[in-house]
This record gives sequence, structure tokens and C-alpha cells, in this order.
Amino acid sequence: MHSCIYKFHPDVQSVVHVHPRFTVLVTTLGQQIKPMCQEGIQLVRKPLPMYPHVKTIQTEDEGMEVAALIKGYQALLLQGHGATTTGKNLEESVINMLQLEEQARMNYYALSALGPNYPSIPDALIAEMSGRTSLAELPHFREPIARASGQPRVSGVWQYYTAEVSKDL
Repeated sequence: MHSCIYKFHPDVQSVVHVHPRFTVLVTTLGQQIKPMCQEGIQLVRKPLPMYPHVKTIQTEDEGMEVAALIKGYQALLLQGHGATTTGKNLEESVINMLQLEEQARMNYYALSALGPNYPSIPDALIAEMSGRTSLAELPHFREPIARASGQPRVSGVWQYYTAEVSKDL
């Protein structure tokens, strides 16, 4: 699957595939992951493509089917199996996965509380976030979010998790 995505989408530089609990649960329940919070809202603004199989991707044909489905998205759901996210680097694809799982968790809670017709963040409110100045360009955010290289990081979440993982190395 990974090699097929790289082959089919030369702009993708990182692919993450995992089996996050709430994402698997929501796909098994046949629910669309709807926008429920700011983090990852662009990932789920439009319905994500779903690979309608639980099986592990083992053949070139299966991998190319997944690669074709993810076109135009940074996330793909695999029904009852997990999800795959992409990015321009490892940081972006990992953060995309973390944010996708948070959206799925919030969707599951809303589904449990209110049933299948639960509300989500409307497109008009999502649109308010588009075209705004990047936080990296705002003077009061520039220093805290800059890396040593001068490039803005995706979020402090990446630094937190890489520090946690590094403790055991």
C-alpha cells in the first residue's frame, strides 16, 4: 500500500498506516467522520474515501486501489481496519493521523450521546478558518513556533510525542 501511494502520488513524502481505536470503531459502525473540532478539520471537511475491506493490503492491485482512492485527500479510511494518512514529511503525516483519530473519537462520543443525526461543525464556520494569516506569520506566535531551522513546526504535539518516544531510546 505504501509503495503504491508513493508511486501514484509523487508529492507524498510520508505515509502512515495504523489501527486507531475510534477510527476503526466509527468505520465499522458505517459512520462518516464529520468535523467536530478545529484540529484536523480540513482532513474531514468532506467525506473521506473508504476502502471497503478489512483485509490487509498484500498485492500490487490492492495497493493501487488504495492509492487511487486517496487521490485528493490526506487521509483514507479502511473499513474495520484502520486509516492511512499522508504528508509532505513524517511530522505532517503523523499529526494528520493523530488529528483524524481525535475527530473519530469526538464523532463516536456524539453518536453515542445523540444518535446518528448528531450535529457537526457547519461548512460556513469551517470556511471562516480559510485564507487567514498563518500563525507562523504573526509576530506574537513567530518565536514560540519556530524551529532551530527557522521553519514553523506543525504543532507542539509533534515535539511532545518525539520527546516521549526519545526517553526510551
